[in-house]
Amino acid sequence: MSNRLAKNIEYKIFLTSVRDEDDGVSCLKLEIPEFQRSYVWKSSNIKDLFDSINENSPNYYLGNIVIVKDGTGRSKIVDGQQRLVSLSLIAKILEEKTSNLAKKTELHNLIWAGESVLRILFQKPNLKKIYEDLLGDVAVSSSTLDDSQKILYASFTAIKKFCSELSDVDNFIEKFISLEFVVIVSPSDEDAYQLFEGLNSTGLSLSAVELTKNSILGKIKNLDSSRIGEAVNIWTSIEKSFEDTNIIWFNKFLRHQWFSRNGYVNNSNLFRDIKSEIINKNGIIVNDLFGYLEELKKDSLTYISLRTANLSKSDYNSKMHVTAWDSVLKLINFIEKLGLDQVYSVLLALCKYGKSESEYFKRGDTFQKHIEKLWQFLLIVKYTKISPASFEKDFSEICKNIQGKPYNEFKILMQDFFIKLSSKVSGLQEDFSINLNESVDYSIDDKGIIKFLLEEYLLTEGEGSDNDIETEHIVPENNLDEWVNVIDKESLSLCVEKLGNLTLLRDTLNRDAGHKNFNEKEYAAYSKSRFTVNNKLKDEWGEKFNSPNPSAEAINPRGLLIGCVVYNTYYTNLSN
Repeated sequence: MSNRLAKNIEYKIFLTSVRDEDDGVSCLKLEIPEFQRSYVWKSSNIKDLFDSINENSPNYYLGNIVIVKDGTGRSKIVDGQQRLVSLSLIAKILEEKTSNLAKKTELHNLIWAGESVLRILFQKPNLKKIYEDLLGDVAVSSSTLDDSQKILYASFTAIKKFCSELSDVDNFIEKFISLEFVVIVSPSDEDAYQLFEGLNSTGLSLSAVELTKNSILGKIKNLDSSRIGEAVNIWTSIEKSFEDTNIIWFNKFLRHQWFSRNGYVNNSNLFRDIKSEIINKNGIIVNDLFGYLEELKKDSLTYISLRTANLSKSDYNSKMHVTAWDSVLKLINFIEKLGLDQVYSVLLALCKYGKSESEYFKRGDTFQKHIEKLWQFLLIVKYTKISPASFEKDFSEICKNIQGKPYNEFKILMQDFFIKLSSKVSGLQEDFSINLNESVDYSIDDKGIIKFLLEEYLLTEGEGSDNDIETEHIVPENNLDEWVNVIDKESLSLCVEKLGNLTLLRDTLNRDAGHKNFNEKEYAAYSKSRFTVNNKLKDEWGEKFNSPNPSAEAINPRGLLIGCVVYNTYYTNLSN
């Protein structure tokens, strides 16, 4: 069992108390490790903090603080940097604004542990400099600051503004000094980060990322201190790429990238494996660590482009057949809408393979086929009760197994992989068609996906195709004056956007159909469509759409039919 301490404690006592009963969790001096993420709070975060203090009574709870006490004299901040740094900057401005000498002293003591000794010490030189200047009344020119320094300076400027707007400074100070935390003291960095992950129930934890960063940069510094700046720059560029898109993806990327190198690992063991197999590997030299960092940097750009569906053909093969490339782009975009993160491990692994085996991207037809099958599997998963955990290990296995394989062997491995996936979705036609029919709503769902599924149905069930097609509502979305039977408009409104009420028509035919009744639409548009399924609409569904209750007679059963056709098409394709 970990030897941790935890206690609810006031902000003032946390930083200034020397009482025996507070000794375990009070921290007279703190440090922010060199390789921890930089300060990132913006004006909006500062405003939220001011509002929370203003709008609540004294002793307002401001969350957990996780620290490591290792006997060095300064405790390390693991979780709480943003709050503690911001609070110290606020204390500085409040000290200047109050005329109450007792309050001035209390605020001063929150910032300083002695003459010229700050309570909080940044180990990162650039942040250490700007932080000391701001608290030490040194003039700062924003034009000379780097990006990280500018963020801290901007927060300090925002704090000045919000403090100037306080109607009762001394009352705010009373609340400020009495803010409370639950301070948790861990015996080691690894224990603290694992605790941080466990406390964070929202899944936003970056513990594996932070541990990997600290360990790999620390190892490089020990092996060759002259190259630490180079290493920090590489890591910072990776981190910034995720910050500019979605920082939550960073931890997922680190794990998904590991799949292609070493196979499956769960979240809790990710750092352990990286540390043992990369950072502390026997005979490791500094160039090996730089090789891993460069690999992470390269793969992170691919990963982000996949997750944002922002792909450039030149990164794959500029000579790839345009039909294949357009299909890949469309399907990657659709995959992003499904929200199934596990697939990005396979997508990344396929891209890594293709960049080492040029034949894969040369024409693009095999690449397109693989992306298509992934989409088909994921769509079935989305509308059934399959747990992602049931196929994540299969994903990680293929990620590792394909790397470095000859192209013909690679294709066989991928074929076997999709056959295995098909077995996981076998016998789910009814489940899929019911859920798809009940879930799809044209008014709120991705219209591109719905249009794509309709086209799959029309082409699978009939012949012909068309260009410039648009989605057609068989029973009009509004204006039912020309409809044959009087329909309960309120109940119909719940079904008119459903899958079974939709088809596709060339744009000119769609305009001709307008808001006409079914028989007139059939004559003006459906009979003239190049999709033979539309030509058969009157014979197969005409009476049912013309009934007093087209929802029950036509829309619902036709939606189930479309779901069955899509499932059968996708399931069959997976195993071929």
